[in-house]
Formats: sequence, structure tokens, C-alpha cells
Amino acid sequence: MAPLLHSLSLFSSIFPYAGHCVSSKEVPKTEHTTLDAVLSEVFDVQRKVTYKNLSSWYKELREFRPEIPCIVVANKIDADMKVTQKSFNFARKFNLPFYFVSAADGTNVVKLFNDAIKLAVAYKQNSGDFMDEVMRELEGKLGACTRG
Repeated sequence: MAPLLHSLSLFSSIFPYAGHCVSSKEVPKTEHTTLDAVLSEVFDVQRKVTYKNLSSWYKELREFRPEIPCIVVANKIDADMKVTQKSFNFARKFNLPFYFVSAADGTNVVKLFNDAIKLAVAYKQNSGDFMDEVMRELEGKLGACTRG
């Protein structure tokens, strides 16, 4: 696959998980198995319940995708910049990259996506995850069907 197309394919697989959900029951379990690269555990700094649910969402993710890179994102910092002075232990506990962002005003969004794409490319090039092996096998078979 051409590098640009490969990057676009990975970009479409950066999945913002958690931010709008009140419980993990709202996210279909199939979402975990179809991910190609990076998953963002997004929580809303204005809604404490989204931060509290990170642990259950992360546990569920790791059941299905134990190796996929994951990034923790604290969104809506534009509402109160003081939140950036807080320490959020979840990311540290699991040794995950952590970003303060504002989707509304764009703060750190480009950096987040640049770093996510780098993680995704590195992961796709070196993945030994079972689901990735299955997906590569299926992609190979589908590609052979379309070529003739």
C-alpha cells in the first residue's frame, strides 16, 4: 500500500472511545475487534463519570485487543484551563500517553493526531496481535479476489 494511503487507512482507525458514553454497554463490542491501530480513551473533564469509567472501558478493550496502542485524552480543557494543573492517575497507572486537548478550540489536537499516527504506523508494522493477523489474512484474501 502506498505510504499516504496506508496513513489514511490508519487515520480512519483512530477511534475515540468513551467520551460520550455513560457505560461500556453503549459501545458495541465489535468496535474492539475491527480497530486497526490506535484507540483513544477520551474523557470529558466536565463529566467526572467519563473519567471514572476509563478503567472498565480499558479492561474491556484489553480483553479483545491486548496489544493495541492506547492514548488517554482529557477533552474540553477550554471550559476551565485550571484542569490542566490536575494530575490524572489513570494514564500513569497503565503507562499510557496522556494529552490535554480541546476539540472546540483545537488545543493540542494536531499534536495528538500526529503522535497517534506515529504510534499506529509503528504498531501496524510490528504487530503480532492475533486480531491483526486475522485482519491481514482477510485483507490478503479480499485483495486477491479483487485482482482477479
